[in-house]
Amino acid sequence: MTPLRPLWIALASLACLCAAPCALAQDAQPRRVALLVGNWDYNGNSQFDDGPSEPFASDLSNPCRDIERLRPVLEYNRFQVHEYCNNDRNKFEASVDAFSRATADLPKGSIVFVYYAGHGIQYLGQAFALPVLIKFDLQTLQQKHTKERLKFFKDNANSIARLLDRLNSDDGIALVVALDNCRNSPFEESADERVDDEAVYNNAVSIRTRPNTLIQYATTAGDRAGDRDPDDSGNSPYAMTLSRELAKGGDIGDVMSRVDVEIYKRYDSGKLDAYTESNAGPAFIALKHAPERALAAFVPAAIDAGVAAASPAGGAPPAAAAAVRPTAAAASAAPAMAEPRSAGAAPVRRKQIVRNVYDGTSLDIIWCEGPGEEERYRFAAWIAGDLAARAKELGVGRIQVKPLAQDKNENGRYNVYRNLMRYDIEHPDERKVLRRIAAAYPQGHFLPQRGIGVGGKPTPNYVSAFVCERSATAVTGAGAG
Repeated sequence: MTPLRPLWIALASLACLCAAPCALAQDAQPRRVALLVGNWDYNGNSQFDDGPSEPFASDLSNPCRDIERLRPVLEYNRFQVHEYCNNDRNKFEASVDAFSRATADLPKGSIVFVYYAGHGIQYLGQAFALPVLIKFDLQTLQQKHTKERLKFFKDNANSIARLLDRLNSDDGIALVVALDNCRNSPFEESADERVDDEAVYNNAVSIRTRPNTLIQYATTAGDRAGDRDPDDSGNSPYAMTLSRELAKGGDIGDVMSRVDVEIYKRYDSGKLDAYTESNAGPAFIALKHAPERALAAFVPAAIDAGVAAASPAGGAPPAAAAAVRPTAAAASAAPAMAEPRSAGAAPVRRKQIVRNVYDGTSLDIIWCEGPGEEERYRFAAWIAGDLAARAKELGVGRIQVKPLAQDKNENGRYNVYRNLMRYDIEHPDERKVLRRIAAAYPQGHFLPQRGIGVGGKPTPNYVSAFVCERSATAVTGAGAG
């Protein structure tokens, strides 16, 4: 098991000012900007203390090493990096304000990337990053009313919701936020202090699903994040995985889905104590894939050595570092199901039951009609056929493949252009099933998302997977990987 980041000193186990400039900005080339923040020296003495140092939180080993590991691959991909190490509360707020100003008028198609590593908590459904030099007495706080505790963190820590509120919310910009911190409460909560999953979700919606945002936590709610990777103590498990997947290149959303998969695989094998949780807003899900959003592959030897490889003039990657692309399978790899379209024929619009046994979680695999639908159908059909043979292993019951009409997707309430999965917040076992499926089919780049059931009502024992990838290199079958 990986060592955990201790949270608390008292509990070691918790350880265009006018129209013309604006028009020019929108016509400009998309940009890439990143904010990297790492906090480790919590008592401010410029040395690592392996133990409590009251009245401060305990030091951490790797947050600033983590941001140094990420910086080279981001710079290689033409990100302008704003980097901060050891922020007290005021410095943290000032750095976010400066970053907000620097990203306020980005052209559409730009990418904003934010990474925070350090102590963090989640209390009464609200998430906070802990700044260095924060002082508190946990035992005294434990005796106070919940409202007083929450006020303490609002006044002395940095609110994640407030951070996101100050970032660019343009639906044409991809905002990716990676939070490498713990999400547990420092208190032994009594019954009246507990917040049920639905309340936590309702509060977290404003945090995790701003329309243009994909936010990924290094751990699920209530759990702690590892500070040292069991295979490399010089970085956290999440930072190691994130840097490696960024280095492989590809669409930024697909990169984050690969992080989800790789962390879950290590959790499932017993190497890690928790896995990631991701959620994307509707505008991020609707953003169509474009070349500008694809990252170039970074030379692996360079990132392992912590050395930035200079990108040639104009930002194009060298031939040896061409972006890694998934391998498309031959059409014959798809199972023996009806073709979505034949010459001169209309698309197939009927549901197809692939497995009609209700001994697990029911799954609808929904493929999006429109340009590229043949590839999407083949991939959906292949997954359905393969899942039918692995149903008991993955906890799946009835499996159905069905189309989503282009008009309904684009003009209705869907507007999906990515591969994603949906589960109900009220049924956590559904999330486990989808995580297993996503890990079993990493070539699908699925992002498991919290949903709201059908018609706004939860649907027990039912989940869905959307195959709506718009990339020209969309995966089409079993041979990808």
